[in-house]
Amino acid sequence: MSEVLTPDGRQRFWKRDGSLWSTEPAVQEFISRFMGWTDIAERMLPRVEELQSFAKHVVQEGFTDVLVCGMGGSSLGSLVLRDVYGADSPLKIHVLDSTSPGTILKFRNELPLETTLFVVASKSGTTVEPKAFEEFFWSECLKKFGLVGAAQKFVAITDPGSQMDIEAQSRNYRRIFLGDPQIGGRFSVLSLFGLVTAALLGVDLAGFLARAVALGKDGNHPGFEFGQWLAENALAGREKVTLLAAPGLESFGLWAEQLVAESTGKHGHGILPVALEPLKTLDQYSNDRVFVGLRYDDAAGAQTTKMVQALEAQGHPATERVLKDKLDLAAEFITWEVATAVAGALIGVNPFDQPNVESAKVLARQKLTEVRNGGSIEIKGGHSLGHLHLHGAAGLGEFLADAPENAYVGFLAYVDESEEVDALFAKLREGLPYVSSFGYGPRYLHSTGQYHKGGPANGVFVVVVADDDTDVDIPGMGVTFGQLKRAQAIGDVEALRAEGRPVLLVTCKKASDLEALVD
Repeated sequence: MSEVLTPDGRQRFWKRDGSLWSTEPAVQEFISRFMGWTDIAERMLPRVEELQSFAKHVVQEGFTDVLVCGMGGSSLGSLVLRDVYGADSPLKIHVLDSTSPGTILKFRNELPLETTLFVVASKSGTTVEPKAFEEFFWSECLKKFGLVGAAQKFVAITDPGSQMDIEAQSRNYRRIFLGDPQIGGRFSVLSLFGLVTAALLGVDLAGFLARAVALGKDGNHPGFEFGQWLAENALAGREKVTLLAAPGLESFGLWAEQLVAESTGKHGHGILPVALEPLKTLDQYSNDRVFVGLRYDDAAGAQTTKMVQALEAQGHPATERVLKDKLDLAAEFITWEVATAVAGALIGVNPFDQPNVESAKVLARQKLTEVRNGGSIEIKGGHSLGHLHLHGAAGLGEFLADAPENAYVGFLAYVDESEEVDALFAKLREGLPYVSSFGYGPRYLHSTGQYHKGGPANGVFVVVVADDDTDVDIPGMGVTFGQLKRAQAIGDVEALRAEGRPVLLVTCKKASDLEALVD
């Protein structure tokens, strides 16, 4: 048994003792400096009135919409909060984490600039996507409202002294919320990176945070048992955690992906949450999975319970996470965070670094530099399949023929997000004999991207890049959103192949062309 599960180890956990994860003094110090999330709910309680006052003034001044611009932990927590609380919100919350020009234009054309608040979120303040979103909408507002008017429509959430902090001060943004440098992005949902959105949604912040605090700081915290369960199953070859989410909680799986996969997927180890996978019949589920039901304690959750019980009867490890009500979401967030840290200790990885994330970024930056110097990002050749061009195999069946028995298939799509695209990829996933995941690019780069390259070498990947009908310049960057999107896609393809991961690259004019893959 790892030290983290002993009575002494459980106490040391709350004292941020990095020796639970590493014997190296420098690594221990690094880990200790990134465990500020363990008591953030308590530390945020004194700021509840301030946050609610801020949100109240936003509504009183006539704002109708909020666009949260971020990536990974800086946006996915907001996505879950919006989906859980949005129906009763005084403001319409939107989340932007796509570099696809069509998505950028959709928000620009559909949001009323006069009554939209832009919340840009980045801990480092240098992440390319939030910076690009910020510069585009800042330019649009500057042209329409002038410097003073534009500044009143922007809020920054970032760490003290970051580039975003400095620039937001120089522009005199309406508000700058400074985060805690001792919390990594994927553990930041109960910090200001999640709570600003929660406040704008009208959430009872005191009641929300109290649910996380009520779990306590002792060895009985449910995260220890849950983390042990996840790790023991992963070490036994069941590293794929299929989430069975009740209606209204589906997007929790996207947040869990970025937390668990990015934290544990390294050095050939890892735990992969499987979100939004179409349901299969019981006999179609392989023995490399465990199942987690996520539901509210109400009649509507009965179907989730029924599925979990049926899976257990078939011999699959399965458990349920039950929320009493919406406020329990905070307790669920911290439980998964504790479980992820505990599981990392048990499978032998540092859950607070991300050694493989930078490789795709470096390759993307190189391609963008080539563009600025007059080059282009072209994808030539390939096998034709209808209106598709396939690079790496002549068809999906041929590509998957050599996949290992315990493989997972990652579908990674650089296209505009839509219900139609969701449905199309659901069709692709339905008939597969493998576990499958699906992520929009570049969102997944800040989520499962680390796991893809650093986790177990049993992933095979289908990367889809659609052309853009119209491109959009990114002010001050010397490139367009379309060029950024394509650089990120090809950069990740090359990074995956450098790690020996099989990749099928698919290019098309429009997402609907992918019907040819389904057929």
